Amino acid sequence: MKVVNKVNRIEDLISEVIKLLDEESDLDLADSLCSLFRALDYIHSELNDKLLKLVDNLKELEKIPESAKVKSISSDLMEYFNRFNEKIRNILNIFYLNSDPFSVVRSQSNNLIGLIDESLSILIDDCENTMNKLKSLLNRIKSYSKSDEVSNALRSLEDVNIECQRISNCLDVLRDESKKLLQSKVLSSHERAIYIAKFLKELVWSGIWVHELISQLTGLRSISGELQTQEVSFRITGKPVEVDEDRNRLPLDVLFMRYPPFEPIHDEVNGIIGSNVWFIASKNVRFT
Repeated sequence: MKVVNKVNRIEDLISEVIKLLDEESDLDLADSLCSLFRALDYIHSELNDKLLKLVDNLKELEKIPESAKVKSISSDLMEYFNRFNEKIRNILNIFYLNSDPFSVVRSQSNNLIGLIDESLSILIDDCENTMNKLKSLLNRIKSYSKSDEVSNALRSLEDVNIECQRISNCLDVLRDESKKLLQSKVLSSHERAIYIAKFLKELVWSGIWVHELISQLTGLRSISGELQTQEVSFRITGKPVEVDEDRNRLPLDVLFMRYPPFEPIHDEVNGIIGSNVWFIASKNVRFT
């Protein structure tokens, strides 16, 4: 497992964010994993619905000559699917209990990939082989019995097989994408940098206010109703000094929201609105 780097200065944080945005394909892996987990959940539900229908159709075959063989094979099949379902539930729990795919791969990578391999092994070696046995038996019965029940069971079995192929493909891709993310540069990045890079990527088309970016970088609160930050004094160059000093004091988060740095100040000075701009000077930030 890779060690997560610590970010001690805002310069380092910004640098990591830029590197992550350069590696946009790695960021996209996270979204891909989220989609795959949800697809797996959906296909798994569809598979279980088809299995229930197959069980009902197989119960209708109790009066055929080889019903005992059908019952024996179908019993083995359901046992294998129960084991398979348990593995899939464990995979889904890893995702839903963490919700963040980076956290999943960072902390559960070996467990996740191991569960996927075990699930595929049960599905291919046990479930599919047993379905083939059941299909051969039902086709033989159908050759001398024209009952609708046998045809219905065969159709249900084919429906289950289709869902098995879908879930097998989904597991294959999920394993490959997890391995890619495990080897990507993103995984060694600081979680805060990952969060900000994803935040910026999502807003690339809609745009973003400077104070929103500052809020992400600094963690300053800017939502009304939250506890206020420390108050600071300020003065806008060119404006008369107010007698009431409280007018020139604001909580730091309100200051950033009302007068965003790097943006024109929308106060009139000498008949001009927006003639002043202010910048942040900090030992952690350099301007060139």
